[in-house]
Amino acid sequence: MSSLPRMKRIYFDHNASSPLRPFVKEALQKALEEGLGNPSSTHGTGRKARSALDRARETVARFMNRPPGEIIFTSGGTEANHLAWRAFQTPQKTACTLPVEHPSVLQAAKALEQAGGSLTFLPLTSQGALDEASALRLLEKKPDFLSLQYANNETGLLYGNATLFAFAKEKDVVVHSDAVQAFGKSSLDTSSIDLLSLSSHKLGAPAGVGALAVPKGIPFHPHWSGGGQEKGLRTGTENLLGILGLAAACEYLMESGSEEAKRIEQFRTQFEEELAQTLSDIHITGKGLPRLINTSHIQFEGVDGESLMMAADLEGLEASMGSACSSGSLSASPVLLSMGWPEAKARSALRFSLGWSTQEEDVIGAVRILRKLVTHLRKSS
Repeated sequence: MSSLPRMKRIYFDHNASSPLRPFVKEALQKALEEGLGNPSSTHGTGRKARSALDRARETVARFMNRPPGEIIFTSGGTEANHLAWRAFQTPQKTACTLPVEHPSVLQAAKALEQAGGSLTFLPLTSQGALDEASALRLLEKKPDFLSLQYANNETGLLYGNATLFAFAKEKDVVVHSDAVQAFGKSSLDTSSIDLLSLSSHKLGAPAGVGALAVPKGIPFHPHWSGGGQEKGLRTGTENLLGILGLAAACEYLMESGSEEAKRIEQFRTQFEEELAQTLSDIHITGKGLPRLINTSHIQFEGVDGESLMMAADLEGLEASMGSACSSGSLSASPVLLSMGWPEAKARSALRFSLGWSTQEEDVIGAVRILRKLVTHLRKSS
């Protein structure tokens, strides 16, 4: 009995996790075949592992445009963000951040308040962009800490602001940026940033690995103590296999990232233009503002976003909307609500994030699926 042909999936959720790149998979396979030791061991196998770790650190450091001595490896972007905040979660400390930050940053900020510190949210414009003039006035008060994401994972809006970062440094404010979504998708100016977060699986490398740049002299409190790895800043045996995969992705992006980004941006433009031509009453968040080259955050008027997302999944198109709560059902996006969107509008939006694996046939297929589903859902409602 012959089986039905398998449906080709269209994966437009690279901002959640980008699939493992083929050459990264090859690098991991080679490392497994050669054998991995513990980088802290002093015998031959351990020294070989230490050498591989050092080379990987140098590669990741070049990608992040930081000295190798500043790079510590973590379990991902969430841990990197929490580590960046640790030294400032005490009474009398003051910090500024955005209301649309990643949940890991918002939870770290909440911990500051619970410890008796003071938190101020930087204001946004009606379009969701950073209100630079108001933010500069807040920084005049010289908070201890500024945590400003470089790019928003949901809307794709860019918040990395060289003027703001430089002004903060002039005021002796310690600057952190969650650049997890920006690396590989945007040109970064990190010259005035102290603490810088990166995540491996957003680059097409393994999940469970990240990095944080920590310059010498910047206040830093480790989560725990023990083995003394990563200069005692992030103790515990390093995830060497994952780190090697991250380094392989960084190497590729430094060599060919600009060409890849250009191709992805062309596909994103094609997707938005063809969708706008075939469907009325759709609104692209941040259109005309600086945003990630791969991200289309779109509101479909008269459509429930959760229904559209689930129907699209059945048709083979994978996208996302708000974050999932503990029960597994989807709520209106806190990011969109923080931008001042009414709940009904927030619930009608989906995020489409393209990446290295995206092909033109995916764009054509996604437009076809959305045209059919949105038209049907609007008629049925």
